[in-house]
Order: sequence, then structure tokens, then C-alpha cells
Amino acid sequence: MSDFWRLLCTQAYATTTSCQVHSKIDDNQTEIKTGYHIILMLTCLESYSLEFLCQRKNVVRLNRLIGNELYGEFADCRQELKYVVESTMLLFSDEGKALINDYKNKWTFIQSDKGGTI
Repeated sequence: MSDFWRLLCTQAYATTTSCQVHSKIDDNQTEIKTGYHIILMLTCLESYSLEFLCQRKNVVRLNRLIGNELYGEFADCRQELKYVVESTMLLFSDEGKALINDYKNKWTFIQSDKGGTI
């Protein structure tokens, strides 16, 4: 995860070392693929955060926080995201899968009961 974070900090935004592409696609295939795979990785990592919100103990608070209508949309998106993540994981190398698993196994959330926030 540290290596991935370092990559994000040096390559994913406007710096002198970032993977900024210009309009000639043929000259930028590696940079375009790198950016695409970073987005896919972040999508998979974010799905873990959303799963935390959907744990039974958080569902009532989340519903109260965002309201019934948004919660219904959130639940629908959650199901779609689950399918997207399963499909996306098939595209990753063993190292990419290890990164996702490392994040899921080691990243924890601290839940605060102060003020009813998650």
C-alpha cells in the first residue's frame, strides 16, 4: 500500500514527474494504461470503505444521515459496484490483487459515537 501511495503522490497529479499525456495517443499508451489502472485500483479500494458503511451497525445511522431516498440509491449503487469490483479484479496482476487484499486486511475504521457521526 505504501508503494501504491507513493506512486499516487508522484505520478497522479501535476508534478514534473507525473504521467501527463498529450493528444498523440500512440505516444502515450503506457501513461494512459497507468492512469486507467490507478482509477480501477482506487475504485476497488473505495468499495471497501462503502462496505464498512453498509455493516449492520452502521445502516441505521447511514440512513438517518443521508435520508431514505439517497439511501435507496446508495444500496443500488452498492450492488452495481460489487459486480464492477469482481469484474475489475480479474484484470489485475497478482501484485495488484495483493495490494487490494493488503488494504482490506490491514485498513481499519475507527467509529465515533460522538454526535452520531460515522
